Amino acid sequence: MKKSIFPFIIAFLCFSTAFAQKNINIKEDIQMYSQVWDDIVNEPQVSLIKETNFAQNITGVVNSQSFVGIEDKTLIGQPLGLRSNPKNLGVIDSAYKAFAVGDIPTVLSKLDPNVVWNEAEGNALADGNPYLGPDAVLNGVFARIGEQHEYFNLKEIVLHEMSNNQVFATLRYDAKYKHNGAEYDVQAAHLWTLKNGMVTAFQQYVDTKQLDDAFNSGNQKSNQKLLYKTGNPKDWPKNQDAVVSAPNNHKILMENDHVRVLEVTLSPNELEPVHHHQWPSVLYVMEAGAFIDRDGEGNTILDTRQLPSPLEFPMTMWKDPEAPHSVENLSPTKPIRLIRVELKQ
Repeated sequence: MKKSIFPFIIAFLCFSTAFAQKNINIKEDIQMYSQVWDDIVNEPQVSLIKETNFAQNITGVVNSQSFVGIEDKTLIGQPLGLRSNPKNLGVIDSAYKAFAVGDIPTVLSKLDPNVVWNEAEGNALADGNPYLGPDAVLNGVFARIGEQHEYFNLKEIVLHEMSNNQVFATLRYDAKYKHNGAEYDVQAAHLWTLKNGMVTAFQQYVDTKQLDDAFNSGNQKSNQKLLYKTGNPKDWPKNQDAVVSAPNNHKILMENDHVRVLEVTLSPNELEPVHHHQWPSVLYVMEAGAFIDRDGEGNTILDTRQLPSPLEFPMTMWKDPEAPHSVENLSPTKPIRLIRVELKQ
């Protein structure tokens, strides 16, 4: 009986040793695979896609396309984000060509429904950052560019393919403002991010100082961009005085023969009635978001969204007598608050 047990023990030990060795090999293989993939994906070291790490006849599937072997690193690298989709350049190139001929619907069709669009910091259009979705880009960027400019062209466009499905574009803006006829030619850059042939993110870089200088050039001085329409106060209807026509927005804090001091407020998204201010004034604006000021006929005098840089508050400013006008607070959350000192003499 003892003789029969001994061979069994020997066999069991041999099996256990082989099994343990196999486990050690598996553990070492897992460590090797983990390290290789980590280096390929996170470094990234595409050069590690080679025979020593992959079988010659490795088979993979990218979307509906399969590949065999490791020769075509592009097909292996695309799903890992190491190699960009070769069609990305064509997508962005077609978007620029569509913009050049005014085909905005085609440009918008290149944008993912959840696209995140950012204008350069310091650009007046950055007040809406980030623009989420094609409609926000259309209304917050493209429409405003059209309203502000007599023409706005992109030129000297050079596209640079990058990893991680990004395309970098260097270009220049050749444009002319409507309000003062100022022309500008500025350097710019765009960073596009794509997924499955659709733009998922956009970041603009531009010389905002040149944009600001052009906006405020010509016969206007920089502090005149907030001037309002003036006229002969004697011709303005008495019933359109600010306190009479818009009493909910103009509260008298003090009045005598020399001055009238008003507390002016507009709630978020409020449009005040048409009114005038017959005397010159000093304004101390404590708080405001984006707003539009229109004359009595509804023509835009000032749209703060079109300024080259956001207004900073609190601010103090001088106003000549203002003909009938109406301010609309565009902010859904922030009120407009100011003190107005009207000088009767």
